[in-house]
Amino acid sequence: MTENEKVQIANAFLPYTDLNYYQIEALLSPNDPKHGKTVSFLKGMGLVVFSAGQWRLTPNGRHVLRRAQEYLSGQRKPAPPLLAIPDRNVWLSPASSLDPSHLQVLLSLALRPGLAWGFLCAQHGSQVVYDLWERKENYIIGVPAYGMSQYLTWQGLFVLEESLRVSSVPYICYATSGLYIPSAEKD
Repeated sequence: MTENEKVQIANAFLPYTDLNYYQIEALLSPNDPKHGKTVSFLKGMGLVVFSAGQWRLTPNGRHVLRRAQEYLSGQRKPAPPLLAIPDRNVWLSPASSLDPSHLQVLLSLALRPGLAWGFLCAQHGSQVVYDLWERKENYIIGVPAYGMSQYLTWQGLFVLEESLRVSSVPYICYATSGLYIPSAEKD
């Protein structure tokens, strides 16, 4: 396999690991001088620390690297979607205390379970994801750290389905076997 093919495969899983090919290479050999700038970036992500004159992987760094290697080797695949909708660019009306930006995070996790924390923050804004993660309703679970997978809880799925119905968005929910087709008639 060429390096270009490895880069393409690694980048395809970036939403699930927060790591591109070169960052994975740097985690494999953090003390190699050619990875200097990348390792500094990984330090900011909390995946490596400098200790006793050497770069070492943190527990999160080891976990994220192991998962990235599993994705690259084909041992791990992204989880199947929890629901399907015809158009991903929908405006969701709040059916709860959540605002549309929170609902978009829930929708992302329903369509692609296991997205990494950093990817979600980059897509939706870190404050929106933190706010959703810190709510007592527990709409999402995971560890709020780079590279760590995030998942929708049953509460999160319930609120999302409710919002999809209020917004008249047709969907199929694989997790609950729910099907919603908005009526063509106005109430």
